[in-house]
Amino acid sequence: MEIDQSWYRRPPGVPEHASAGGVVVRPGDAQLLVALIREGGYPGYVLPKGHVEPGESSEKAAAREVSEEAGLAGLVNLGEIAVRERLDLKKTSWKRTHYFHRYPGRPVPPGGSGSRQGGYAASIRTAR
Repeated sequence: MEIDQSWYRRPPGVPEHASAGGVVVRPGDAQLLVALIREGGYPGYVLPKGHVEPGESSEKAAAREVSEEAGLAGLVNLGEIAVRERLDLKKTSWKRTHYFHRYPGRPVPPGGSGSRQGGYAASIRTAR
């Protein structure tokens, strides 16, 4: 599946749903490690994110989704960093996703409630 520019144009009549996720970054040796997960049977990795439940704030939803999907809890919220909008993977819903920068704390034990494989799966080289 390839996501191109058509995914970022909202078709008329497509319902909108709120979503929230986390950008969890921790320092490694001369690099930054970013927490990513696999989504369903799709190839590649994505940031952990999901639906905002009724009565739940975007910030709380982001913390819950990162915990459920990546197995990371006890994170410090450093604030909202971006809002992205696009069609969902089935192209039936318009997703408005709030992303929060989170700094790591203690990990949830393996085999937690999440159904997706996750962890620190990518790195960004930093200048020395």
